[in-house]
Amino acid sequence: MRTLGFFAIVFQLALFLVGSTAKAQDLELEFEFFVSHGEEFLGPFGFGVVPEALSGPDEFDVPSPPPYPESNVFCHLEMVLPTVGFPNRWQKEIRPSAELVSKRVELWPLTIGNLAQGEDISILIFKKTLASYPYRLTLILPGLDCVEVSIPGTILITPDATQIELYWELQLDSQISSQPITLGGAKSLFR
Repeated sequence: MRTLGFFAIVFQLALFLVGSTAKAQDLELEFEFFVSHGEEFLGPFGFGVVPEALSGPDEFDVPSPPPYPESNVFCHLEMVLPTVGFPNRWQKEIRPSAELVSKRVELWPLTIGNLAQGEDISILIFKKTLASYPYRLTLILPGLDCVEVSIPGTILITPDATQIELYWELQLDSQISSQPITLGGAKSLFR
């Protein structure tokens, strides 16, 4: 009688593992942020991963226009491997989910320029997708200082230069699997 109960628990655990592990084809994480500096408010800007995206420019990526002449501040994302012939300024840069799942981490370079030194910059960030995958989002500041980002959140930066390079770093938790788990695979864990 006890053996039957043990197998029922193992079977339920296997079903839980099969159903709760996110896979590359399901992963969709998008973030949207705004930058404010003095009286100026820039955005929305976006980055993240979706299954249908391609590496490089595609329909998910939005180029960033040149800064307005009357603007004191500019901001844009950059592609890590940009396409030749296009300016590497993006308002939205979305990558394929499979790349993030295989590498476990992605970086999005962010440039903010024409800054008055000593004036604060605020970055307001939101998660655009409703799905709840285990991840960690970090903003890497000049000098490699890191700020773990809570969503929704505001990050306050006081730049010491007129242009700063930042990086959004998205890391996946180990619960996200690049290999689909089958019931047979889950059962083999208990043999």
